[in-house]
Amino acid sequence: MIVKLSTAKTGRYIPKWNGNEDDVRPIVVVYNVPSIELKEKLLDRKFDLEQRGTEMVQKMSVQIDRKKTIGAFLERIENLEIEDDKGNVKTISNTKELFASGLGLDGLVEELYAHFTEILNNTEVSEKNSE
Repeated sequence: MIVKLSTAKTGRYIPKWNGNEDDVRPIVVVYNVPSIELKEKLLDRKFDLEQRGTEMVQKMSVQIDRKKTIGAFLERIENLEIEDDKGNVKTISNTKELFASGLGLDGLVEELYAHFTEILNNTEVSEKNSE
């Protein structure tokens, strides 16, 4: 059987955070299209046995680390700048800068985490998410 897959290595996402999608120069997030290897690395599955009445039932939980997930997906951020109280402007273009920027961008971090988690959970790692 021949399975047709996209060969795109990256996708683009325009966050809705802070009215961004309507901005004349919106923030664009370029992300790595996940592979099976990346999906396995990010989805930390834990299995436990749980007693239910007289039966032992296997229980699975999945933990997904926010910073690790964003770091694995994020290739770069375009058009994101922050200005401090003194008027200094700083460009934010990667995971390290994003997480070091302060709580003002936490809404963006949450949206990216939700978007990337959705990709991990709702795809069969079929690169069709990329544009």
